[in-house]
Amino acid sequence: MSTIILYSHFDYGFGEEKMSMMLPLLYAPPPPYGAPPPQYGPPPPYGPPPTPYGIPPPPPMGPPAGPPMYGPPPPVMIPQKSPGIAALLNFLLWGLGYCYIGGSPWTVVGIILIIVEIVFSVALLALICLTFGLVPIIIGIIFALHAYTVANKRNMGMA
Repeated sequence: MSTIILYSHFDYGFGEEKMSMMLPLLYAPPPPYGAPPPQYGPPPPYGPPPTPYGIPPPPPMGPPAGPPMYGPPPPVMIPQKSPGIAALLNFLLWGLGYCYIGGSPWTVVGIILIIVEIVFSVALLALICLTFGLVPIIIGIIFALHAYTVANKRNMGMA
């Protein structure tokens, strides 16, 4: 076995005082691998581990008690919804019956229908106010002014 000497280059210091030096590093290869020492003996055979303190192992277990752990999941109980209440709510406010029924697609449909009915109701209310509120008032003012002028003309003898 021979020793190999390697040299490593080290720098130390700062600025102009920086110095460098070569340091020897000693390296010796590891000894060759051989047979294990005789006190270890052959490896133990594979198999179950020995029982501690000479206690015999427990008997093998039988099938598990109770219902099987795997299989179909238990049925999910879905709360029942009244079709009559759903119909009545949808009649009173479009989409409210669908929100009562629940479920992802029906709730979205119900919310959209509620928004549509609110828009329609506002538009209809504006139309009704114009038709039966503002327009009759304007026409009534025109007829009142006309009747006023006709009555004045008649009083003056022009009519």
